[in-house]
Amino acid sequence: MNQIREQASTEFSRHSHPVSVETQASDEGVMPMDSYDTDKLIYIEGGTAYVQTEDKTWYLLARHYIWIPQGIRHGIQPTTAGATLRTLYFQAKSSDPDFFKQVGVYPVNDLLLEMIDYTKDWKGLILPEDENRFTFGMAIKAILPELSKNKLPFCLPMAKDSRLKKITAYLLENLSSPLHLSEIAQQFGVSERSLARLFQSDLRMSYIKYLRTLRIIHALALLSTTKMSVYEVAYQVGYNSFPTFSNMFYQIVGVRPKSYLQQKL
Repeated sequence: MNQIREQASTEFSRHSHPVSVETQASDEGVMPMDSYDTDKLIYIEGGTAYVQTEDKTWYLLARHYIWIPQGIRHGIQPTTAGATLRTLYFQAKSSDPDFFKQVGVYPVNDLLLEMIDYTKDWKGLILPEDENRFTFGMAIKAILPELSKNKLPFCLPMAKDSRLKKITAYLLENLSSPLHLSEIAQQFGVSERSLARLFQSDLRMSYIKYLRTLRIIHALALLSTTKMSVYEVAYQVGYNSFPTFSNMFYQIVGVRPKSYLQQKL
């Protein structure tokens, strides 16, 4: 797979305005950190994936895509067996709008889903000589800023401090627990004040904000990949009060969990 990707990259650079399509099954494993000479749209079907950049972990859920500009080092780790990643590569242009120059995760509406699905049998370079497919591929890129006005906060900063790496890993594995700051501080042998400062200095966000965001991102993943009810999901991510969960979900995602579930269906 890596050799094929390198060959495609070489061919890509020989042409002025190509489009390229690649499909990868989740069982093909992790795509290691690397940077590319192209912009990328990555869409996942039937699962979720982590997309790692130099300073953040992005969460790619079903019915969402991530846009990664040229030159951004990133790696991809599918987290669901049977998932399929479809990647569309586009030539980066200096005249591109700012939308195309920053990483972002966006929902996929019905129109964009149909357009992406239309490329499912495409493979490799699509050149201008292939007028119909090339025009269609470029139309996908052109329509993204119009369809993707709702950039979602599906990312969290990466811990650099070795202690904080262990703590954030523990939080992820124990989201159904209360995870009070005092309990975590005691468990890892630091004072509450020191732990709060560590989150603020290393991650540039408070412990509470980090934990709330992590809980909601995980809730989104469960809603996207399981048949759990919204009430079961709330409990799984540490909320004993559904109204509190619903309010926090709305604050971060922009819709209520029940509405999000209906959209997914």
